[in-house]
Amino acid sequence: MRGLFLFIGESFRSGGQYSRKKGLPESYDNQIKASQNHVQFMRDFEEKFQLEKSKAVVLTYNTRYNHDLLAAYDKYVEGFSCYEGMMGLNNLFHTALQGIRNIDKYDFLFYIRIDLFLKEKLLESFDHLPEKILFANICWTKDCICKKLYPRVNDMMMYVPKRFFSKLKFVHLYHDAWYHLIVNGKMNNENMDFIINTFHDSDSQKDFHPLYYIVNRPQALSWYDQNKTFDKEKFFEYVHKKN
Repeated sequence: MRGLFLFIGESFRSGGQYSRKKGLPESYDNQIKASQNHVQFMRDFEEKFQLEKSKAVVLTYNTRYNHDLLAAYDKYVEGFSCYEGMMGLNNLFHTALQGIRNIDKYDFLFYIRIDLFLKEKLLESFDHLPEKILFANICWTKDCICKKLYPRVNDMMMYVPKRFFSKLKFVHLYHDAWYHLIVNGKMNNENMDFIINTFHDSDSQKDFHPLYYIVNRPQALSWYDQNKTFDKEKFFEYVHKKN
């Protein structure tokens, strides 16, 4: 078995949410550490599940550090591109998919935003290779229902097993991704879930997150929904009663 990891988004970014600052010297060390952390995660994932060597596709934006970023992913790189001008995370995702040759030779695709430093809890949260599409978590209870009927997902990462590669074209990489896969991709709720069953905002500067932190931002120490857990069946029972 073999996995394909997809690392996309703004690298060497600084300034917090909505900031478009990137490529400044103060962003360098933490981004390189994040990318090295990604490589270690791939190695650990391979070892845990006895996989063949994984591959990585990296899509980001042009900075003075393109060569250093490529070097950080080293021999794992299957594809690497740096773009001028912003196209948004969802467009980067689908641009990456279009460039993947023979995707069916892989057994899963694991998208992770490129500016995340992954914590040990992420690997620990996988005790097998799932046959469902997984998002990191449902968003915190300040805002956790999307399009009235579906979970508002954390769009920082997504695991897709081979059996659902045909649904990748329907992915809308945003908080409403679950809704789009149901409505446009004709998925069902049983075939999607979360890596962890706790509530968190996707921005680790606003709310504690156990799976990762966003580099070059402060980390929140407080956890808005501490001691609360998400139950998918009860969630859908509740929203359908309300509607």
